[in-house]
Formats: sequence, C-alpha cells, structure tokens
Amino acid sequence: MCGRRAFRLSLLLLVWGVCTAFEEIQVKTLETGADLHTLACPNQTIHEMIYAICKIDRVISGGNECHVSFRFDQNGTKSTCDSRVTLQTENDRVFLHITNIQPSDEGNYTCECVNHRGINVLHLNVSVNGKCLVCVSVQ
Repeated sequence: MCGRRAFRLSLLLLVWGVCTAFEEIQVKTLETGADLHTLACPNQTIHEMIYAICKIDRVISGGNECHVSFRFDQNGTKSTCDSRVTLQTENDRVFLHITNIQPSDEGNYTCECVNHRGINVLHLNVSVNGKCLVCVSVQ
C-alpha cells in the first residue's frame, strides 16, 4: 500500500515537472517614437511551439485590450491590434514588435507561448517617456 502511494506521488511529481510553466516579468521604459522589439518567448524556439499569443491591456486607452497571435502549425497571424503591433520570427525565436511607440501603448503585455510541455508566460510592463508627437488636449 505504501509502495503504491510512493509510486503515485513519484508519477505525479514527474508529470508536474514536465508540464510546468515558466514565467518571466520584465519592465521596459521607452521614449516616444522608439520601437519595442523584445523576446515574447524567452526560453523557446519556434520548433518547440504550437502557438504564441500576446494580450495587451493599455492603461491610457481606458483598458483597451487587443491581442496578436501566431499559430505555427498554420503559419498564420491573427491580430485585433493596430498594424504597429506584430509578432515576428527571427533566428528561430518569436519577438513582440511595436513600431513608433506612443504613450497610448503604455500598459501590461502578457505573452503566452504554448508547447507540448506546457506554457511559458512573459509579463511585460511598458511605460513611455517623452512628449507626444501628436497631442490632443480636451478643454
């Protein structure tokens, strides 16, 4: 009886170790007009991944959320974000890329990269310094 419990516990620990998720937290501060180019899946190559998705919760836009995703089995990208926000592959890695970053891009970005062993998660907090290129004042 004790042997069965030890075996079950060993099996559970083995499965948990294989399917655990990796999480990373990053903070980036950029100047207005700069480009953000950061690894969306820090510990994975595209050969290991099934898909990657980045969810963006912008602070200034009143929590305006969008997402961009890439399915490797279909070699296709889907996005509800504007065209400045993309997922790009380079040297067998996946990067979150935002061109011409603006104060409205400030917020929390969460990228999830799924493979056969589990999910790797990147939490990215983006803040933007500098003056607006196109500013609107409300009076």
